[in-house]
Amino acid sequence: MTIIRTTFDDKAYHRLFEALFRCTLIEKEAYFNSKKSVKVTAAAAARLERCPEALRLAVRHGVTTIRRKTARAIIDHIVQVLPGPDGGYVMPLLAGYVKVLYEFLDNPASAENIAALSGEGWEVCVDFCIDVLSRFLELGDRESGSLSRASPAPGATARSGSVAGTQGSGEQIGTHVAVDVLSCLYMLCIAHNAPIQRKADRLPHVVIQLLQLRQMKIGELQKMAFATFNIVFQRMQAEDVALCKTLVKQVVPLLSHWWQPRALSRDAMLNSIRDEMLKTLYGTRLYIQALLREAADESFPQDVEELLDTLWCDYSRREERARLQLDDITFTNMLLPPDHPRTGIFSLRPHHTAGEQNWALLENLAILEAAYSKHGQQEQSQQNQQQPEIDQPRKRRKMSGSQNRVHQKLHSLDPAVRLSALQLIPFLTRHKKPSLEDVAETLEDLSKHVTAKQAIVASWAMLACSRYVVNSLISTSLC
Repeated sequence: MTIIRTTFDDKAYHRLFEALFRCTLIEKEAYFNSKKSVKVTAAAAARLERCPEALRLAVRHGVTTIRRKTARAIIDHIVQVLPGPDGGYVMPLLAGYVKVLYEFLDNPASAENIAALSGEGWEVCVDFCIDVLSRFLELGDRESGSLSRASPAPGATARSGSVAGTQGSGEQIGTHVAVDVLSCLYMLCIAHNAPIQRKADRLPHVVIQLLQLRQMKIGELQKMAFATFNIVFQRMQAEDVALCKTLVKQVVPLLSHWWQPRALSRDAMLNSIRDEMLKTLYGTRLYIQALLREAADESFPQDVEELLDTLWCDYSRREERARLQLDDITFTNMLLPPDHPRTGIFSLRPHHTAGEQNWALLENLAILEAAYSKHGQQEQSQQNQQQPEIDQPRKRRKMSGSQNRVHQKLHSLDPAVRLSALQLIPFLTRHKKPSLEDVAETLEDLSKHVTAKQAIVASWAMLACSRYVVNSLISTSLC
């Protein structure tokens, strides 16, 4: 028996998709006409739910073969068929068609293909994803209980009215659907030719609003939201400075909220979310520094201070093996890439992924402390100009910035906090040049820890001392 296998080309797939589209339209019409009984409606819904699965399998098989015109036909079909007569979505089709779109975009070439030339197909997909997420923000997920947010979704009505209207229509968009849609949005944005700037008025705002659903359990939704924010912010940070400043003001308090205390040190999901949050923090660092310099009131500096306290609290409460270890660093003189993580005296051990997150946390913590210190110095300078100290011109004011904060941590009654401060100092001196008076004060503090009985405390104290000595030698040579 001879088996004949026909190789499908783009035209063959297009004909197959058209047949599946017609089948879906027939089943959709039958679904809305089946109002005679509950059994008839349930049977029609079951048949309609199987249509997206057939389309998804066909897309998976031919995603590397279909061309732009066929891809656009798939997108147009999804966007045009999903809306229902009442302004919502055809619920038996929604979850399945979102999976079809995910299957299509999971091939990186697909997003690049529809973003090419005019990019109209890319814009249609992005608008569809944003509309579904906005509907999710408006209706919520009744399976997870009532959700709240700091601000309403674009074009959404009041929360109470939305929920009341939902009870009658029976429409709900589950969190799993929202995660799939957000994943599609992420894959659309990571395409190298994605015209993200065209959707700058909608893209980042819907992501921020998803992160403002503070009563939700932390999970895949927050991970994808931060990942999408990172790529969108990276692409537009040099295009619209005013908008990016607004976004940074909104995202800093959300970082504090979602950086929850470490329940399980080996929780893979929690660690992956924190990786994305550390990327967010590092990617927005220049804007955070600028906003602290330009702060007209204490609202944003207080948000930064709260984030600092959250990071300090989490890192200090970790068990010793969950922190940066001496085995994670190296003093080798071997040639390392210019962007390899390093301080002035040591660097992260090459090809050592276990210590990367702890290194990134200390690096970001040092950046925030340095920026917050400069804000404190600026504020102190303004106060001195307004109220000059005539009676005691040599008296040094106590600053609320990073130097004073680290000094307080070194004198903390909690040994875990003191160890965290010792580990931070080599990172901090890279981002803030200390004065000679600061060096003398800090070296006096460190000298008390060098003779500690605990080997790990003494080791990190000596590393911190050596970092200050290196800075002092460099400053002396320059003079």
